[in-house]
Formats: sequence, C-alpha cells, structure tokens
Amino acid sequence: MTAREIEDPYVAALLAGKTATAHERGVELVVVTHERVPPLAVDPSELVSVLGNLVDNAVDAVSDVERDERPDDEPPTVEVELVPSRDGRFVHLTVADNGPGIRPDVRERLFDPGVTTKPATDAPRGVGLDVVRRAVEGWGTELTVSHEAGAVFSVDIPAQHPALDRKENR
Repeated sequence: MTAREIEDPYVAALLAGKTATAHERGVELVVVTHERVPPLAVDPSELVSVLGNLVDNAVDAVSDVERDERPDDEPPTVEVELVPSRDGRFVHLTVADNGPGIRPDVRERLFDPGVTTKPATDAPRGVGLDVVRRAVEGWGTELTVSHEAGAVFSVDIPAQHPALDRKENR
C-alpha cells in the first residue's frame, strides 16, 4: 500500500496503524488496491468503526489459530482489498482472513447484538459487527459475508465522485 493510492486520509491512516498492530501480533496484513482509491463520502467515525472492526476481527481470528491448523501451513494473513466501482460511486471493500471461518451455529446470528465467537471476558463482547451493520445500512449499502478459506466480509462504501460533486455544486 502506498499513500498515493488511497486518497482518503482516514483510510490511509487507519490501515497504516492496523498494519503495525497486526505485525506486532504476528499477522501479515496485506492491503491491495487495483487503482487510485478516492476519498469516501461517509462520516469518518462510521468509516473508522466499519473498517476498524472488520480488520480487528480478522486479525483476532487468525492470531489465535495454531500454525498446524492453517491450510498448507500458511502464516496468519488478513487481506484488505479496496476497488473503486466503474462508475466511481463506491469503493468495494473486502476484508478476508485465512482463519477458521465462522462456526455454522453463529452464522445466522452474526450481526445480532451480543453475539461473539471470542472467549467470554468481563468486557462487553459482540457489539462490533452490530455497529458495522447499522453504519452500512445507513449508507444504503449491504454487508455480505462468505466462508471460504476463512471469513470474507464485503461492503460497498459510498465514494466522493468528482464529476457528480461538480454538477451538484452548480
């Protein structure tokens, strides 16, 4: 990832910090962009909540898995992919990990408040994905989950569209 590829300062800063934190936990965080990622048109606090929760959950999922339980003995890895839509209205975000995936008994309730796959502690658990779901619904988009070699979360985030912004400001 280079700062030039990601124009949104919140996304660039958050991913730089998450990359360092993941490294400290023995997790490789890979950020993939296929072209310039424009600034996003959402509240920065919501953006940080969505991206931060998805990345934190993925890092948690892979950091707790023993090496011999990984497919092909792969190192713990989280991949964040940012791809602008063809029309420039959205940036498609995918956060994928090579962890154990989401247990079938939790999948149906994954976004419900209080549902967690993490060990119980005194701290409240199971709030992050509910916060993510509510923010994404507020954007008018949808959060999807698939279960491939680990968990894969995807969402379209509204982007600032320079051509449309110019027309609206006339």
